[in-house]
Amino acid sequence: MASVEADNGRYEGLRDYITGNKRPPPFVSASNPNPRLATKPGDPVPGVSGRIPVSSQRPGKRTNETVAYARVVFTEFNNSSADPSNIRPGDIVMLHKTPQCLAHDSNRATKCSTWRQINSVLRRDFGVIGRTRLGVGMKDALLSSRRMFLDGVKKAAEEDSREAQYLASCGRLESEDFKLHNSYIPFLIPVLEDAIATAESNDPAALLVPQYDLFALSFFKEWTPDGILISRDDEHNASQVHAGEGDSGVVLNVAIQGPAYTRNCNIAQNVPDDVQMFDPEPRIRDALYLIVVCYSSNDDAGNFLNYGFQLKPTSARIIDELVRVGNNTSDPDKGYPVDGGLTWNEVKFTVFAWQIGTVMDGNAAGKSRQRLQVNVSVSPLPFYKLWALFTNAVGSGVMPQPVF
Repeated sequence: MASVEADNGRYEGLRDYITGNKRPPPFVSASNPNPRLATKPGDPVPGVSGRIPVSSQRPGKRTNETVAYARVVFTEFNNSSADPSNIRPGDIVMLHKTPQCLAHDSNRATKCSTWRQINSVLRRDFGVIGRTRLGVGMKDALLSSRRMFLDGVKKAAEEDSREAQYLASCGRLESEDFKLHNSYIPFLIPVLEDAIATAESNDPAALLVPQYDLFALSFFKEWTPDGILISRDDEHNASQVHAGEGDSGVVLNVAIQGPAYTRNCNIAQNVPDDVQMFDPEPRIRDALYLIVVCYSSNDDAGNFLNYGFQLKPTSARIIDELVRVGNNTSDPDKGYPVDGGLTWNEVKFTVFAWQIGTVMDGNAAGKSRQRLQVNVSVSPLPFYKLWALFTNAVGSGVMPQPVF
């Protein structure tokens, strides 16, 4: 604050940052036609004539600027989850991560999808163990995933330890949120080490745990949330722009950071394929999530076959309220607070989540077109972080099954 408020003789600072003229009229900013200042041998080097403008005064350099990324997507994907014809402005965009793409950087051709299209693939791809379903016969993939997960937990423990030492050296107390976040990590490390050891030794007691085996699936390693779609460069249906009839590609402008508008509509307002409802009663600064819900597939005799998964958007307020009521709810399959919302059973079977961002404006475009202005910042939330936020009731309904 001192560096912002103090008047510096060399730099202009942040005066008139939001309103007012940075330089009074009729001054017009232009390069100096005579940049060399008069001087003689032996004289000191002349200083700057006037104060130097700072970069934060320039357009596009403000702290609340939207960081947009252009995704080049081809539209010739018949019956594919990457067909962009169903991606609408305001949707959560899922990005396919693969090194086998043409070009590079912002011109890289890639595949994008919505979370709804991802759900349709997860439902349709029944029984494909190792890709979209967790089940028997995945020992190598499970061990690789668990080792990576364990490495990530250990790195988080080291970072937390350094943070605690720094706070102690400064004479500052750890916040309750910091303590709660770290409370599960010391207990998690030996549990993961034991899970790896039992699977390595082919122990019949080895268990399949979706909470930390999710990324053993190739599907979840390839697809991840990218951000919120701002706009498309072509609003036509994909079938109208196939090769021979026009451009076979489309550019999706995706907000990967900063303010963006996201759709927030329920079943009563749109057809089911167009639904994306985070919270019908959004709160300012509330966190928005895309959660991964696990369910079990059984045969006719009730024997376990595999785990399947579905994605669903929601908010921290809704999860918190469902956890507060818990098993005392009258109907665990009833959406809260309206039909189509998150249910208590879905909370009990949540194994992972991504935080999409936080609410900046809960009624950004009026009641007729329900949208939210969100500060986009996508970050992963493993189960132990969800426990720190909402207690270990999240995912409590998932029952581990034998690996072998």
